[in-house]
Amino acid sequence: MIRAGNSTSLPTKYVKFGLPWATRSSAFLYKGHTLTYNWNWFKELKIQGLDSTLNNVIQLLDQNDCYFVAYGKGVKNIIIGAVKDRSLLEISGETTCDAYKIHNICEQNFGSDNCGERPFAKNDEIIMGNSNVFKMYDESIIGPITIYSWGSTYETNRLKWAYSVNHGGIFDDGFGNTVGF
Repeated sequence: MIRAGNSTSLPTKYVKFGLPWATRSSAFLYKGHTLTYNWNWFKELKIQGLDSTLNNVIQLLDQNDCYFVAYGKGVKNIIIGAVKDRSLLEISGETTCDAYKIHNICEQNFGSDNCGERPFAKNDEIIMGNSNVFKMYDESIIGPITIYSWGSTYETNRLKWAYSVNHGGIFDDGFGNTVGF
C-alpha cells in the first residue's frame, strides 16, 4: 500500500520533532507484511562488537528519550525482501538526540571501545559497534551502526543526500506500525 508521506505521525513524546520526510511533498510511504516481517527479524540481529540486538539499542535510545528512524541501503533491502541470511548487514539512521548524548548513552552501556570517536559537534555521526571484533558470518549480524542527529540528512539540500532509489527509511512507532519511505 502506498500513501502520502504526511499520513503517519511520531509517538506523542517525539511529535515536536516532526517527520523527517514530511518536508518533501514527493515522499511516499509503503506498508506491507513483508516489510514488517523483515524489519522485525532484522531488529533481533546482534550488532557487531555489541552483545545487543538492534531492538535492544532502539529500546535503550527510547528509554533515554531518543527516537530512532533507520535508513540506508539495508532498509532498501528490507523493503524489497532481499535481506541476506548470512552476511554483515548494514543500517544507519537519525535520532532525536544530539551526538553528545548518543555517545554518552553508548559509552555507559557498551564501553568506549564500541562507540567510535567522541563527537566534536552536536550533529557528528556516532558509530555504535566495533568492526574490530571479528566473527565468522555463520549467522546474520549487523555491522556497526551509524547514527546521525535529527534533521542532519533528510532536511539538508537534496544535492547532499546520501540516499537514492537504492536507499530508503523505516518508521517504526514501537507498536507494530512499520512503514517504509
